[in-house]
Amino acid sequence: MTLRATITKAARVFQIHARRCCSSDGAAARNNQSSFSSFSLRTHTCGELCRDHVGETVELCGWTGRPRLQPAHGFAFLRVHDAAGATQFVCELDRWRDLLDSFSGNERVVKVSGVVRPRPTEAVNTTTPTGEIEVEMTSLEVINESSHHPFSTFGRVEKSVSLQHQLRERPHFLRLPQMQRNLRLRSRVAMAMREFLVHRHGFLEVETPTLFRRTPEGAQEFIVPTRTHGKFFSLAQSPQQFKQLLMVAGFDRYFQFARCYRDEDLRSDRQPEFTQLDLEMAFVDQDCIMGLTEALVHSTVSFLCPQFSIPPLPFQRMEYRHAMETYGSDKPDTRYGLHLQSLSLVWRELLRDMGVEGGEEGSALNPHFFALKIPGWHQAIEELEKKDRGKAGEVDKRARELCHAHSLATMTTNEGESRESLEKLISSRIPSALLSIFSNISPSLVERLSDGVREELSYQDGDLCVLGTSEKPHRDKMLTGLGNYRGLAANVLQLTNRMELDSESLNFLWVTDFPLFCVEQDKKRGVYRVLSTHHPFTAPADDDSETVAGKLGLDQLNEVKAQHYDLVVNGVELGGGSIRIHDPLLQEHVLTNILNVFDRLMAVLCQATSLRDVLAFPKSFYGRDLFTGAPSELSPRQLAQYHLRLYDNHQSDID
Repeated sequence: MTLRATITKAARVFQIHARRCCSSDGAAARNNQSSFSSFSLRTHTCGELCRDHVGETVELCGWTGRPRLQPAHGFAFLRVHDAAGATQFVCELDRWRDLLDSFSGNERVVKVSGVVRPRPTEAVNTTTPTGEIEVEMTSLEVINESSHHPFSTFGRVEKSVSLQHQLRERPHFLRLPQMQRNLRLRSRVAMAMREFLVHRHGFLEVETPTLFRRTPEGAQEFIVPTRTHGKFFSLAQSPQQFKQLLMVAGFDRYFQFARCYRDEDLRSDRQPEFTQLDLEMAFVDQDCIMGLTEALVHSTVSFLCPQFSIPPLPFQRMEYRHAMETYGSDKPDTRYGLHLQSLSLVWRELLRDMGVEGGEEGSALNPHFFALKIPGWHQAIEELEKKDRGKAGEVDKRARELCHAHSLATMTTNEGESRESLEKLISSRIPSALLSIFSNISPSLVERLSDGVREELSYQDGDLCVLGTSEKPHRDKMLTGLGNYRGLAANVLQLTNRMELDSESLNFLWVTDFPLFCVEQDKKRGVYRVLSTHHPFTAPADDDSETVAGKLGLDQLNEVKAQHYDLVVNGVELGGGSIRIHDPLLQEHVLTNILNVFDRLMAVLCQATSLRDVLAFPKSFYGRDLFTGAPSELSPRQLAQYHLRLYDNHQSDID
C-alpha cells in the first residue's frame, strides 16, 4: 500500500470515529446543551432556549447586570448570561421592584426560574440564539454578590481595556464569549487527538516528571529549590530523555500533552510555560511520521473546524533551500506572493563590465544577490499615513531596523536615496582600490546596477525594491532579512486594502532537508564555529552519511542536509521532528517527535493574534502572572528553609 493510500485510509477511519465521538458534542454546542446541565441546579443553559421550549418551566443560573425598568408598562427586563449565551427574563415591576432596585452594574450570581414564552413579533431578535423567546420570571435567588466588576462581559472586550488589565482581571476576561469559544475548542481538539492516537493507532499516553535535573544545554531553565541543602530541581524543558527511556522499555508508541518550561525572553508566540503534543515512535522512518502527522492534523481540523480550507493529503513538501530563496523564511506563509528573486546574473554582468572575474558565487567579490520587489509600496505608505500616522511611523522604523541589521539596500522613486543606497551596497562588496579604477567610466557602476535591477524586476514607479548581498556563510541571515521585510510589506498592503489574505485558508506544508550544520563567526577571535542546526543527534540525509564521515570544509558543511522536517501553516511553525543517530552499531531504532507547540496550533485555529488568547491563565510579556502576582518574594524564614540567601546586588526587580 502506498503512503498516500495509507494516509487516506487513516483519515477515513478517523472520519467515521470522529462522527461518533464528536457528533453529540457538536449538536450540544449548536442546538441542545442539556448535557451541560446534568448534575446541576439548572435545567438549561442561558444559550439554548428556543421556541421548542415554550410553555416549559425552567431554572437558569448565571450572571446578571443592571435591569431595564419599564415603569410605564409595569414590567422590567433582566438579562442573565453564562458561558453558553444569554436569556432575557421579564417580570412584573410591582412584585420585584425592591430587589431589582438593589441591582447595580456589577454582575451578581443568580438562580432564576420562570416559564418560557414567545416574544412579541416586534421584539424578536434574530441575532441571538435565544432571541425568539423570553422567560416570565417566577423566582429569583441571589447566590452571590459582586462588589467589583472591571468591565462588561456581555460582548467583546472594549479596546480601551489594556492588556495588563485583561491579565490582572483574568477570571472576568475569561467570561467573554470569544475566550469561552477558544478554550472549549482547545479542549475538543485535544480530545479528538487523543481519540485518534489511542483508539486508532495504538498509542499510550504516559505522564513524565515535570521536576527534573538541570541540563547543561538548551534554553534557560527554571530552578526549584528543595529543603535538602544544596539540592535543586529544574522544571523540564521537554520530556526528551524520559520518552526515549520509554522506547527502551518497550512502549514503542507514546504521547502526552506535556507541560514544558523555558526561562526565555518572551514574545507574542512564546510563554514561559506551554503545552506541546509530545509524541515518540520506534521502528519508523521519516515518511511514516509525516504521514501520521498529516492524518492527525487533517482529520482534527476537518471535523472540529470545518470553516477552514485545508489542502488535501499528502501535504506539500518544500525543501529548506527553496523556502529561504523564495520566501526568506524556513516557515513560509504561502498565501501570498512577493517572492524573492535572485539577481546573481545582474551582479556578474556588472563585474563583466569591469573586466573582473568574481570567482564562485558566494565569494566576497561575487556574493549571493537577492531582491524583493513590493509593487505599489509608496502609494500604500501614503494611504497608511493618512489613515494611521502612528502605524506608518512604526512601519518606517521597522523598515530602517531591518535594513540596518541585514545590510539591505533599497531602490525607490527617490533617485537620491536610491543612488546613496546602491553606492553603499557596491562599496561593501568591491574593494575601494578597484572602485577607484572605474570611477570615471560612463555610465557609472551605480547606474549600471540600477538599470540591471530595474530590467530584471520589471520595476515601475511607486514600487520598492529591497536588495541584499552576502557571502556564502551568511546567506541565510541576508535572506531572513528580506523575508522579514516581505512580512512587513504584506502587513502594510493588507492595512491599505491592496492585498487580501483568506483568514480561513490553512496552507499546511512540510519544510524538509534542513542543513545539518550552521556556521557562526566569532568576530572577536576571527574564526568560524560549526554548530548543529537543531541538535547533535540529528541524522544526516542518507546521501550525505558518507560525506559527514570524512573531513569537511566550511563550504561542504553548509551543504550537508539533515533528516529534519517542520510542519508549517500560514507562516507559523507548528512543530517538527527528526531522525536521530541512535546506536553506534547503526541498529535501526528510529525516534522522532511532532507538534511541539500545541498552543500555536490552537492560536491558528482560533485566529488569535497572541497565545494569550488561547490560554486560560497566561503570563505577561515579562513572564509575570498579573492575577496571582507570581513570581513573588519569599520571606526570610522561607528562604532559610530552602537554604537560600539574597545578595544586595541581585535584588528582585519585580514591581
